[in-house]
Amino acid sequence: MQSIRFEQFGSPSELHLQEIPTPQPGPDEVRVKVLAASINASDVKNVQGLMKHTTLPRTPGRDFAGVVEEGPANLVGVEVWGTGGDLGFTRDGTHAEYLLLPTSAVCPKPSLLSMEQAASVGVTYVTAWMCVMQAAQIQPGETVLVIGATGGVGSAAMHIARWKGVHVIGTIRHAEDRAQIEHFNVDVADLSSHDLVEATKSLTNNRGADVIIDTVGGELAVS
Repeated sequence: MQSIRFEQFGSPSELHLQEIPTPQPGPDEVRVKVLAASINASDVKNVQGLMKHTTLPRTPGRDFAGVVEEGPANLVGVEVWGTGGDLGFTRDGTHAEYLLLPTSAVCPKPSLLSMEQAASVGVTYVTAWMCVMQAAQIQPGETVLVIGATGGVGSAAMHIARWKGVHVIGTIRHAEDRAQIEHFNVDVADLSSHDLVEATKSLTNNRGADVIIDTVGGELAVS
């Protein structure tokens, strides 16, 4: 099969298309024919050697969607999707024609999502879900401030928060980015012309936010 591989860490130029043996599933594995896969920032960091657990040589890639081609009879032909875990780090990842998965990791793809859609939401939406639903445990009536609203995780967090019926504020750093997030039906804090605290208070009747989802990092004003 064809696979993107890297044998040493460095720039993305270390990635090469190679022909390698098609993997054969073990007793507790399935082989998935990958029909769509996405590229995340962590994939680039992986090639650069910034993901400390990665072993070489390696096929990168974390997100995918495809069809189970070989494995238990009840799973063959099932459309599946997935993300994260050890994929691309200590287990060959999704940037290849085929992928081996533990049977315990098989997750049927929602029928409403195309292969391309399913392969492009994994890391962003799983990360956002863990932030918004598991860590913050947001409740109706609360205000959620999303810093970095124009990014993948930020936009996913806004989607989930709006679905939960909370008041959402998304930040932008350039006025031209306003249209990018206004369609989420959220309030916009334009940090190109306003201080973060000032903007947040002005959009919450001076109350502030109950939850802050910071997808950017760095120092955060809290007064």
